[in-house]
Amino acid sequence: MSVNSMVLTAGDLHLPVVAADFTTTATPLDPGRAKLAALFKAAINDELGEVWTKLTAGLTAGHPFYGTTPVEDVLELEPTPKVMQERRPAWPLLCIHRTGTAQWSEHTLEIDKVVQPWALHYILGPLDIAGLRQFGDICVAVAKIVMAVIRRRGHASYESGALQFFPGKGGFASITMTSTEGPGQASFAGDEHRTVYYAMTLHLETMETNVDLAGEAGDFDAVDFDVSVGNDAESVPSLIQAASDQTGPLSG
Repeated sequence: MSVNSMVLTAGDLHLPVVAADFTTTATPLDPGRAKLAALFKAAINDELGEVWTKLTAGLTAGHPFYGTTPVEDVLELEPTPKVMQERRPAWPLLCIHRTGTAQWSEHTLEIDKVVQPWALHYILGPLDIAGLRQFGDICVAVAKIVMAVIRRRGHASYESGALQFFPGKGGFASITMTSTEGPGQASFAGDEHRTVYYAMTLHLETMETNVDLAGEAGDFDAVDFDVSVGNDAESVPSLIQAASDQTGPLSG
């Protein structure tokens, strides 16, 4: 921890950062992303778990959905062809990542804000026509569940239903779902065997604020204040005097 570090919260990032919170990656620098992934996974699995279990009960061991949950795997990256080839995820897969152009501006005189687009991909996986017919409508249901979770700012299956985003609560001052794409073929297309990967993409928008914490200013020990009041034409010098150490009366 740097002794010169700023003391502030920037979304879910708190400065100064603590080296003990890190292992082998820099992912703790964006804890809000992990929170959204975990929240949406918990809500989707809770709401659709029983139906999914019933639909997959008769599948053989070789089927990609055999013994799975509605969200079997999570990836905090954009599902590009290269990423999907190297990662080789389990299905269904939930991906979340920041995307597009973020807008940075002043929120108040002392608070900055960033409005950030996100993409949330729900990817069922490689399915034939029969599989699309059997499981395809899950995608639309996922979008509706995510919308409800955002409106309620949480879900009972995640941290006992605690509010996850709200002004002054958590790293996101606000979050909205702006649009969806699909269901249809996933953005990374199919593999060399022309397998179709069925998916739904949800577009989100968050607002995060940067707020200086009180500790940044340091302690005001033994500080004297001498304040004049007035305007360009007339002023009253030393109208207000104060001392923070209270060791004795002010001189003058």
